[in-house]
Amino acid sequence: MKMISLTMPFYEGMGYGAAYPQEQPFQVEWIYTWEVHGHQRGVHTFSSEPGTRMILPSICVEQKSSPKLDEIDLTKFVLKDTVILDVPKKANEPVTAQDIDKALAKVTLRTGDAILVRTGWGTEERLLKLGDDFEMTSPYYDDGSMVRIIEVMKKNKSDLFCYDVANCGDYKEMKATWCAQKPRPKSWMSPEAKAYVAKQSHQAPKTGVFERRGIMRLFVNGIACIGGVVNATRITKPRFKLIALPFRVKGWGVAGCYAMAIEE
Repeated sequence: MKMISLTMPFYEGMGYGAAYPQEQPFQVEWIYTWEVHGHQRGVHTFSSEPGTRMILPSICVEQKSSPKLDEIDLTKFVLKDTVILDVPKKANEPVTAQDIDKALAKVTLRTGDAILVRTGWGTEERLLKLGDDFEMTSPYYDDGSMVRIIEVMKKNKSDLFCYDVANCGDYKEMKATWCAQKPRPKSWMSPEAKAYVAKQSHQAPKTGVFERRGIMRLFVNGIACIGGVVNATRITKPRFKLIALPFRVKGWGVAGCYAMAIEE
């Protein structure tokens, strides 16, 4: 049996969670240090989607009555049969419906399988090397690919999708506005970030429209996600057992989680 951690490491200045205005970079404020008290204690600050995370359908309004993190059946995320769809991608390249179909032709789906689309982007080495550019230059999913993934998963009675890119969306508008500023302002909780997010929220489409775009389509259809997976390239077999255990945050639908692949 071989165990592979699929979870991003946490460190100050990590290459996920500080590129965009709505993100709170991972930070540590030390309260005690070895020198003073003989042990360490600190306060950790991060966003609701830090690094590798579990995202449940209950984050969207159309599924708000579905289970939250403190209510889920953990057996659905322990030793979950998972199949890999290989869709190699380089920086800023989209995953398309055609890519998904080509990858599907090379595997055998079993009823209820979780699906991990492996672009090869999410590696621990790249995360440490690129910093913010890990997120800024990540491949992403176009809308057609999400439609196709949902079709496949619903037909197969699958309810868990995993991805190894930083984010499923391309964030083109944000990159052209927020990220184009030089120097770029600090992300949340800076005044500039709060003003930007408030403006974007004011311009957002009505509730029920947003939920039918991109990755949100998955949640509307009752499909959970494990996002920000790393080190999937270390998995050597087309199938594996997945373990994914999230923070048990009462009433929430998204939080960081520890994910692991087991090859038998």
